[in-house]
Amino acid sequence: MTTLFPNMVTKESLLSSTEIEPFANFSSQLAALDFIVCTAADAFAMTDSGSQFSSLIAGYRIYYGGGKMPTIRPNKRRLADIFLKNNTIEWKIFETRVRKAVRQNKRVFSRPVGRSVYRYPRCQDCMCSSD
Repeated sequence: MTTLFPNMVTKESLLSSTEIEPFANFSSQLAALDFIVCTAADAFAMTDSGSQFSSLIAGYRIYYGGGKMPTIRPNKRRLADIFLKNNTIEWKIFETRVRKAVRQNKRVFSRPVGRSVYRYPRCQDCMCSSD
């Protein structure tokens, strides 16, 4: 994974073992560290759209980022289509198709009624309000 994404970081790569050790037996504190890393990142890619954690991060980045904190939400149907139609594919072609799919899916949405408040935050001052 790191050969494909050399600038990818985790809490384990940002903290020394002695810095992370006090949190080792506390899953909620480790999750808080994950939250801090993900919200402060230059970009965040949602890999599990059903996860409340990913939805919370995406919502935070939309609400507080003012549209300047890239959050990539891959369209799984488009990705599956790329994989199904190509048993073998050159990296450059794959990269081009994935980038196109992400670009086509990159829109700001207001929260649909009855949808996750974490993924689709709504307030009067939010850039996503439907005023």
